[in-house]
Amino acid sequence: MFRVSTLGLALALATAAPVTMVAVTTPAMAADALSPAVGNPLKEAQAAAKKRQASVAVAKINEARKAAKTDFEKTTVAKTAAYVYTATGQYAKAAQELEAIGGTPNQLAPLYYQAGQYQKAIQAASKSNSADVQLIVAQSYVKLGQHAQAAAAYKKLIAIGGAKKQYLENLAGAQYRAGDKAGYLQTVEKLIRVDPSPSNWKALLHNLSDEAMPTGAKLGLFMLINATGNLDSEAEYNEFVQLAATNGASTLAHQALQEAVKEGALPKDARTQRTVQGVEARAKQAQAQVAKLAASKTPADLLTAGKTYYGMGQYDVAAATFAKAGNTPEALLLKGIAQVRAGQGAAAKATLAQVKGKGYEDVASLWSLYSATKKSS
Repeated sequence: MFRVSTLGLALALATAAPVTMVAVTTPAMAADALSPAVGNPLKEAQAAAKKRQASVAVAKINEARKAAKTDFEKTTVAKTAAYVYTATGQYAKAAQELEAIGGTPNQLAPLYYQAGQYQKAIQAASKSNSADVQLIVAQSYVKLGQHAQAAAAYKKLIAIGGAKKQYLENLAGAQYRAGDKAGYLQTVEKLIRVDPSPSNWKALLHNLSDEAMPTGAKLGLFMLINATGNLDSEAEYNEFVQLAATNGASTLAHQALQEAVKEGALPKDARTQRTVQGVEARAKQAQAQVAKLAASKTPADLLTAGKTYYGMGQYDVAAATFAKAGNTPEALLLKGIAQVRAGQGAAAKATLAQVKGKGYEDVASLWSLYSATKKSS
């Protein structure tokens, strides 16, 4: 079974992106509002926190807290404590300090998330209108392993903030882990429209390659894998070459072999050399016969001729030849593919929309997506 490794960002196994901390700033201290017994130890606590001297900073906070008399002094101590705990990585304690004095959801949610208290992070973030803080809801569900809830949260975030690349990547990961294959594929298609990079195509093609499909559809899939720059290992090239060579596409097989050797995907040894020579001989034989086959009225001959022209890079001629082969799923798929490669976008879209049948329809849909996005890739 052909398999392409997943994205570097691992869409299929995606975990949420890191939360951006909302800074807990050092509270301003009005000299005339704080007694020296409170103000001095707080300044010393701040200085110690900047040096990451946690125990010293906390001791000074406790000293100031004992001396605090007014509401202002008590609030200032709590704010300074939150700053100290945040600066020294004690996020749960920082959140407790702020929560005690009515801290905002934008302050509390990131702290609870960093502390690993995801349910509390969800409760706090749900009260915020900030998209950045709402993201914590979805990320927290991922951390809790509640992927269906995470997917719902990402969908809500996309509805509010738009189909951003990060949101789509994380939604796809949540859907995959939740077992929502249909939703996952739809999301990756949307991601490709935002960012049609080879790595994003790889995620989508990886999943489709696991599906059982007719040989003609599988050949069309390999042609797309190659077109998107994702045919990059010896095993993949060997399977593509074998599939093409045994299905009347010897010129395409030869083209793929030459590319594999050039890219270093196949070893430059005697075995590879013999394979190249054998496929090259069959390709030359196919080219010698292509005009005769193209003049035939037999669909099988026309399909072989079209594949030969395609492998020769004559995509417009290939499209015209496939058009004469009838309206079978394979003929329509190959015609649409050739039209895409010939730059006949509108015609390709119309042709690929006609393709029906298990496997063929999925591959046609992906070629249509490729045609719509390849100019910006």
